[in-house]
Amino acid sequence: MWAALEQHVRRFEELERQMADPATAADPARFTQIVREHGRLAKLVKPYRALIQLDEEIAQAQAMLRSEKDPEMRQYAEDELAALQGRRDRLRQQLEDLLLESLSLIHI
Repeated sequence: MWAALEQHVRRFEELERQMADPATAADPARFTQIVREHGRLAKLVKPYRALIQLDEEIAQAQAMLRSEKDPEMRQYAEDELAALQGRRDRLRQQLEDLLLESLSLIHI
């Protein structure tokens, strides 16, 4: 499933390059088509990028928890880690739902 999201990210980035190309801007019909596809993909790509960022923040909180000796700071790290993991779980579920929805639209 995540491989499909990576494909969407690559396509999203390609569309961004095309939108920045003056030749594309000179063709209003093509530009409109690209902008629409970009907008559809953004609904998946933006939450996916947020998930990647959350994973990085979780790794940092885990590293802090492993290295921290101060009980107050450990508690802070534990609380932060729990909050980040909850956000990640919700975002992951949202992404799975969005991806399944987008796949079902393709097959209709």
